[in-house]
Amino acid sequence: MATSSERSPPPFPDSEDQDVLDTEEVGGRDSDEDDGDDLFMSAPFAELIADFIRLLGAVRGSFDHRMKAWQRWQDAQAMLQKKRETEAKLLWANKPDKLQLAKEEIAEWEAKVTQYERDFERVSATVRKEVVRFEKEKAKNFRRQIIKYLESLLQSQQQLIKYWEAFLPEAKAIA
Repeated sequence: MATSSERSPPPFPDSEDQDVLDTEEVGGRDSDEDDGDDLFMSAPFAELIADFIRLLGAVRGSFDHRMKAWQRWQDAQAMLQKKRETEAKLLWANKPDKLQLAKEEIAEWEAKVTQYERDFERVSATVRKEVVRFEKEKAKNFRRQIIKYLESLLQSQQQLIKYWEAFLPEAKAIA
């Protein structure tokens, strides 16, 4: 009895079987090309996703800045309210010497409240504008990348169809 290492594959009776192997090799190369296309396409996708992550980090930073501006504005309003209450107490206690100082502090805090409110509104407008830009640009980039990827898949499938159409007469001849 012969061992498996002593056995040899049966010879091909004609060249049609060799053509089958050639088509499989071509199909294998096409599959390898698909893998290359996937690698090629994965790099732009990875870059696109990395851009999304960086932009989301920037948006988060913008929202943090907006929250700090809002908190500063609210703190200033609370301080202004305390200064007004102090003024009312001084007015009731009839202390005109400290009343003038309280009025100056109120004017100072009113200016701060106004400034902090403007800062908050400016930051809010900037964040809104950046979010709209993000939605437009990134959606457009993502759509463009998906279309590119689908076109490459379509092209590889069309190439595969050509290979199989070229093989069809030989397959019918075998059957």
